[in-house]
Amino acid sequence: MKLVASHEHNNSAVLHSKPSSLCSLPQFSVLTLLSISSLFPFLNPNPPPPPPPPPPPATSSLSLSPSMATRHTCLKLELPVEDPKREGAVGAAIFVKGTWHPSRFSLAVTDGAEAWTCDASDAEVKLRAEQWDLSPHDYLALAERYLAFQQPGSRYAFDAAADPHAPRRLSWTFEKQGTKLEWRWKCQPAPNKKQTTAEILDFLMDANIRLSHLISVMTVKPRYFWALVNDFDSYARSIMASIDFTQEEVVRKTQAFDKLKAEAERCLQQSERFSNEKVEFESSVYSKFVAILNSKKAKLRDLRDRISKLEATDKAVEEEDDDDDQSSGKTESFHEASDEENIKEEALQEESDDTTSMKGRKKARR
Repeated sequence: MKLVASHEHNNSAVLHSKPSSLCSLPQFSVLTLLSISSLFPFLNPNPPPPPPPPPPPATSSLSLSPSMATRHTCLKLELPVEDPKREGAVGAAIFVKGTWHPSRFSLAVTDGAEAWTCDASDAEVKLRAEQWDLSPHDYLALAERYLAFQQPGSRYAFDAAADPHAPRRLSWTFEKQGTKLEWRWKCQPAPNKKQTTAEILDFLMDANIRLSHLISVMTVKPRYFWALVNDFDSYARSIMASIDFTQEEVVRKTQAFDKLKAEAERCLQQSERFSNEKVEFESSVYSKFVAILNSKKAKLRDLRDRISKLEATDKAVEEEDDDDDQSSGKTESFHEASDEENIKEEALQEESDDTTSMKGRKKARR
């Protein structure tokens, strides 16, 4: 039986196998069945110990999402033997166990007799990702895809040098935009090959035990198992209903947002139109005001010129009047002097007349 295991950090396993006893089951994948096993822990004959108490909260609010958690995979890799007589040729099958961290990964490879390891650091993953125009997350996802499941269109190789203790190179090919590309990673001989091989075997045995127990539950207690399947189906239906409701809510919110956006655009256009009309109105009023102001200024200048002309004319008339007054004043003074002389002469004559009359009276009295 060909066995491929995918193991999460909480010791739950996802196995892909093709046993003959599962062929008669109606359209249920082993992945679905093992997901049910993870939902109902009492199906596990060896349940994992309870998790340790959570650590005290740290000052940072950063928390790892499930996609950022550490994952484990194990692949039985069938290698084509091109030249069996070549010195240092690797066997036809090896096991590749991968440990996938958020920004790095490590590999453990064994053929049953020898073992090799590969530790890709954060800097190495980042450098390789930049060389292939990928982000570190996408690079790790693509590498995990090809080292967790043997892809049918990919050519795998585990080459070695002439020295059996020299590092080996694990490579695989894939196509991108019609071009066949190859990724290679160097694997060093394991410091303790027995321990490395034992860890890989323990991982596979643990996954095999879980799969065997699930198969026994499926075959020995079918009613109980199908009841669990129905419960899982109802649970899945409720999740799907909530997803549909969420989708409807998203659609409704999107429509409301589109309507609000259209209303905002309409208001913006109306505001621009009002602004343009205001500018045109102000320009028209300003031009009219400037024309009126210029005409008023012209009238004021005309009136000022007329006033200055009138003032000049009045001044000339006054000067002429002054000249006439002066000449008339001289004439009047001459006439006044003549009159005074006449008056004096008349007064002297009257006095003389009085004197003669008085003399005549005296003579008569005598």
